[in-house]
Amino acid sequence: MYQNPTPLPVFRKGTQVQVFCGAGWLRGTVEFSSRDRCVVFLKIGSRRVICYDARNLKEYTPSKK
Repeated sequence: MYQNPTPLPVFRKGTQVQVFCGAGWLRGTVEFSSRDRCVVFLKIGSRRVICYDARNLKEYTPSKK
């Protein structure tokens, strides 16, 4: 938690991101992004999440195996 909670990074619509929820990091797609909030559609659960904290949001990078 060494990062400031605001401002959020601004992502393009359709960018794959990970959002931290109670169950861990969940993957989704950005629907709207600004400096104060980000709306993400989650693949698991098919629901929308609004994220206001930059520490709970990061761009998805697939692992190379």
